[in-house]
Amino acid sequence: MDKVKSIVKALLFGAIMLLFFVGSALIAKALKLSANRTYILQGGFALLSILVPIFYIGHKDYSASDIGFNKPTKGIMKRLLFYVPLLAVFSLLISFNKNLGIKSLIVQAFAYGSMAIACEVYFRAVIQKELRGKFNVLVGLIIIAIIYAVANMYYFKRVTSYKQIILLCAFSFCVAGITGIIIESKGNIIITALFNIIYLVLGINFVGGGKKILLAQGICMLILAIYGFYLLIMYFKDHKVIKEEPVEVEEINKPNNEEFDENGNMTIE
Repeated sequence: MDKVKSIVKALLFGAIMLLFFVGSALIAKALKLSANRTYILQGGFALLSILVPIFYIGHKDYSASDIGFNKPTKGIMKRLLFYVPLLAVFSLLISFNKNLGIKSLIVQAFAYGSMAIACEVYFRAVIQKELRGKFNVLVGLIIIAIIYAVANMYYFKRVTSYKQIILLCAFSFCVAGITGIIIESKGNIIITALFNIIYLVLGINFVGGGKKILLAQGICMLILAIYGFYLLIMYFKDHKVIKEEPVEVEEINKPNNEEFDENGNMTIE
């Protein structure tokens, strides 16, 4: 019964977040706002949506670690070196957009940054916390990835190619799984928010692009898939080592009640 309740809560919070995102897009369309004003409106709604999980967390006895505010370890920081090839492809994609001015860049950074923060608060601080302990790590990550991929399907409405729909769904699935395993490995929610910003720009911002965009997104997806498997293997390896470490047991000094009689025979009191 607890598992069902956890899944229902996860779906509910995913739907609430999506309601704010979709609502802002519909309002912008109804008001016929320009692209930049639409980005500003969506960013504002994304930040506003965070009030819901904050209110929920406030009524729970959660520690900072429970909601993803961990102190990054040297190990997890080394594992984030995957950003190097990903950022290379990211730069390549940005170069395809010749009409991106400074003003557009600023408003998009605000919008995608706000949306990424909202996604991480909902999925890491609430949904992942709700599923933790109810399911094993792998099953929990799969549930989170499915909800995340479904929630992002709204942004694929401009896609006309079924290949890109499949690619972006797989892209979303990988990102959700990787950010989830980073948190389980005691990574910080700020790190996963930065990860999410890159995903939103690589995926959502270039929806409906040409063959070059599709190729670049495919390369990013491949990098993410390999990296995701690597993180998962390292996570289970780390936890296997922890379980196999011998437990030191303190020796208890028992009182010595052994004595010897006059003939040298041992007596025990």
